[in-house]
Amino acid sequence: MSLPHLPRVHKNRSSCLSIFPLCLLAFSLSEAYADTIIVPDRGGYLQYLQPATEGDGNVILLKGSAQAATGGPWALAGGWAYTGDASNNQIHSDVSATTAISGPIFGGYVDGPNGTGNANNNQIELKNSVTTTIVSSFIYGGYVNSSGNANNNSISLVRVEGATQIIGGYVLAPGNLKEGNAKGNNVELQNSSVAGFVSGALSEAVGDLTGNVVKIENSLIADYVAGANLQMAGNGDTNDNQVLIKNTNIQGSPNGLGVTGGYNISIAGGSADGNVVDVIADSEYGEANLVINNLFLVV
Repeated sequence: MSLPHLPRVHKNRSSCLSIFPLCLLAFSLSEAYADTIIVPDRGGYLQYLQPATEGDGNVILLKGSAQAATGGPWALAGGWAYTGDASNNQIHSDVSATTAISGPIFGGYVDGPNGTGNANNNQIELKNSVTTTIVSSFIYGGYVNSSGNANNNSISLVRVEGATQIIGGYVLAPGNLKEGNAKGNNVELQNSSVAGFVSGALSEAVGDLTGNVVKIENSLIADYVAGANLQMAGNGDTNDNQVLIKNTNIQGSPNGLGVTGGYNISIAGGSADGNVVDVIADSEYGEANLVINNLFLVV
């Protein structure tokens, strides 16, 4: 998977988030690593999607549309670190008009393949009370491209359409195997659609994927849904994960995977115990709609 490498951002340097034709908001990077960036809709688009700062404790309040700049792999990230942690960051959007975000969205992004760092306790909340928010790329709560954990991240989406992947906590192991857990992540979707898959946690590293939760209601998922997904290159357990599906259409993946509590295909072995899938079709408040093309449950 090709992911954007975010621009190097240095401490104690002024920068800005740019909107055509104006510079939208200047901010200063400091040792505190804690900024609040408010992105209003002024009749244009946020042109460059980038982190609020390096590191921890940032808040992005997105009140309008945002598009990636042409000619570069830009992304919207609450916090970014090349080495060290990208944790405790927040991205919030609560709008009532049609909104578009064209780049990938990260709560916390650790981009140091030869270093270490955690992406823990990040939050992404995108809500649209009237129409829809359109996301044309993927959404990761916590992403680690190094040795480190992606734990206790949360993604909450209401009336959001088009995301290609949604992962609560993602630990990638490029080239050689890294170490890191993805535990306690939470993903919730309501009245939304996803062009790809949804997973509470996904890993290719040495580490466990446990206690992750996915809740989906009144939505359409074009691929599979997993509480946790440990890939072949990984090594660990996928235990005690939970998926709750209510009045939702899950079309399933071409390889036959539809819904799974804990999916573990590590060639090194590992357990997939205590996982739960709850499927509900409830017509109490209207017509029930529940379609699952493939149900694959590992418990």
